[in-house]
Amino acid sequence: MPALLAWASAGAGIVETQPDIQAIREEISVNPDELTVENRVMLSSGDLAEIIEIDAAAFQVQVRYLDAMGDASMVGSETWVSSDDIIAIDQGGHSEGRT
Repeated sequence: MPALLAWASAGAGIVETQPDIQAIREEISVNPDELTVENRVMLSSGDLAEIIEIDAAAFQVQVRYLDAMGDASMVGSETWVSSDDIIAIDQGGHSEGRT
């Protein structure tokens, strides 16, 4: 169940809820300490990528797209992404992480 933030509307006695985005992100992201160069990873966008460099101080990784859900032209391209965008480490028959 995603974490929710609740607050009361002024004078209405109504309690509203809103997802706690930071808590949700922490629930689905992979521990950055578990990442290594050459790991195949699933990104939050659904894309499959391979880690080619890690900048632990900035919590970022450079990835090469192996499969891109919406844009086949991205396959083979490289970019830096936040380690928070990695939701699973692909291990062939299964993935480690919260998918």
